[in-house]
Amino acid sequence: MLATSASAEAANIVTELGSPGTQAWRNACPGPQNAPTGGGEKLTSCTPGTPGCMHRVDIDTSIFPNAVCSDGTPGAFYIREGQGVDDHNRWVIHLQGGGRAQSYADVEARWCGTQGGLPYNAAKMSSDWNGDGNTDLFDHATVPGMTASSPDNEFENWNHVFVYYCSSDAWQGTRSNVLFSEGANDVRIDARGHTILAVVRRMLRKRGAAAAWTAVGGETLPDLDSATDVILSGTSAGARGALNNADWFFTPLPSIERSLVMDGNMDVSDTVLLSNNIWLDDDNDGVGDSNYYSGRIGQELDEWGPGGYLNKIGAFADQSCRSIYNPLGRMDRCSIMSTVLRLNYGVAPLIETPTFVRVDLDDPVLSKGWSQHPNPLGFSLLAGGASGTPTTAADFRALTRATLVQLFDDQDTVTGVIGPRDSRHVGLESARAFGCTVVRDTTDTAPFGIVGGTAATVHDALWEWLNLGGPRLPGRRLDRPVGGDVTFISCP
Repeated sequence: MLATSASAEAANIVTELGSPGTQAWRNACPGPQNAPTGGGEKLTSCTPGTPGCMHRVDIDTSIFPNAVCSDGTPGAFYIREGQGVDDHNRWVIHLQGGGRAQSYADVEARWCGTQGGLPYNAAKMSSDWNGDGNTDLFDHATVPGMTASSPDNEFENWNHVFVYYCSSDAWQGTRSNVLFSEGANDVRIDARGHTILAVVRRMLRKRGAAAAWTAVGGETLPDLDSATDVILSGTSAGARGALNNADWFFTPLPSIERSLVMDGNMDVSDTVLLSNNIWLDDDNDGVGDSNYYSGRIGQELDEWGPGGYLNKIGAFADQSCRSIYNPLGRMDRCSIMSTVLRLNYGVAPLIETPTFVRVDLDDPVLSKGWSQHPNPLGFSLLAGGASGTPTTAADFRALTRATLVQLFDDQDTVTGVIGPRDSRHVGLESARAFGCTVVRDTTDTAPFGIVGGTAATVHDALWEWLNLGGPRLPGRRLDRPVGGDVTFISCP
């Protein structure tokens, strides 16, 4: 289909910054310039019929005018139909990650080339970045990891939906024409991640009828209403989006076995921050200005307040959390991931979908917030009080481990966790991080927890946690005792 938008309030990125690769774009881009050269980030082109090949589905903006990327071009997703008697009705619906664009500088850096030292460019904001009216994403594509075709992958024959990330809003946005300004410069983007996900769900639910839409090449779409098991997963920004959307996503599918799998993203919990006396150094003078627990709450409340990023994009949050905490003026409770996962209303957890969390304890992206001073947000963190020492990657490792153990212990929403030490931010979209062999790692002597089961990889731990056909088992812990030592999950 043509890559055009019928949105009444279209973004103006191309008008302000030019189409990538053009002279207007080169003139407008002050920093690194990196025009997309492939058919979409993380995607590898494939020939239909080859193992693991998925087919692109373009969202028809004449029917769904607001399901658009940051620049107003149509959203898109990839799909591969399940095979076999059981797996034909089992689904993985995955939300791709890729950071956020929260300011004019973010939008400019993302559209122009490399945002924050990461390989993000206009392919993360558009489905037609060269502006020729045709979708630039590959017609057919493979993604390594959980969607891979491999005899060792228990998820190989499931229905796979890979929702391409082009909204730059962690799958939370519900608004078009969002204005970001810096001095005399303005740019408007569409932040419609939640809208795209809502349309994907609608297109996959045939509701007993043969829906008209198909994938590129005429491939028909399977029927989500026939599902028996559905995993909603997300990596990095996609993990944040999956958490906020999970209970809502499953609302019209009450009879299925549902699961939430979060990969490559988690906040350190409030109690872990307090018990380790982490402080915020706003002016980077080496002296703490406020306890990070309270400082983080203030930062999140600012984001929900007038002019704040989450307010601007009309951010979608877990509906039960919003109904309780929005009237109290405490929407921070609904955007700090470790917090919302621990919240209960009476005896019921606010996040009702059973949850599995994977965070690499040596994550090279997440750990920057703790090991770089100032960190990417412009402040420093100190461990041990106002006059403490700058935090390190080792602090990130210990605090994240403690948070995952706490999530597992506190209540029964998070019933599975795994903390690899593989130095891989992305787990579900990486063949090595998802399915590699575990080796011993006894370099860290932090206390260990009890482990249920014998899973040896992220793939195995997740499969064991699902335990299809039987009762849901407690998930694998971060570490396990072996011969009196501490063994951590890691990859060679």
